[in-house]
Parts: sequence; structure tokens; C-alpha cells
Amino acid sequence: MTQKNVEWANELLSYSIRVLQGKEFRANPKTLFQYALDNKRVLADAGYWWQARTLDYWIHRFQRGEFTDHNGVEKLDRSLVTFDYGG
Repeated sequence: MTQKNVEWANELLSYSIRVLQGKEFRANPKTLFQYALDNKRVLADAGYWWQARTLDYWIHRFQRGEFTDHNGVEKLDRSLVTFDYGG
């Protein structure tokens, strides 16, 4: 992994966190959730297990409702959130 690729992974992680916090765009909570899950999968598939794991922590905070006035998205299938990071 080159430094440029690590910077890309860190930028995607930071952007995804800001999305979950509602700082980048407004959307239905399920859409924000799915966006973050997709980015987590991209990071994990590219071998950036640390960034994927860190984003997973933020996804769980989002599910608890820490960043929005909704009650999280706990009704979504929890199996969507668990996978092997390969790290």
C-alpha cells in the first residue's frame, strides 16, 4: 500500500464519518446507513482493515442515534454490519 492509497482510505473514512454526523448531505437515515456500509465494504475489500473497523465503530454510534434526532436504524438487519475485515 502506498502512502497515496492510505491517504485515500483515510479521506474516505473521514468523509463517511461526516456523512453519518449529517455534515455532508441530508438524507433518510437508512440511506446514510447504507452509504456508510458500502464505504466500509470498499475499504475492507481494498485491504484497509483499520479504516473499515474504525468506520464500523462510527456506524454503531449512528445506529444508537448519537448524531440524529431519530432513534437510530436498529430495525435494519444487523447481519449487514458484520463481516471479516481480513486484518
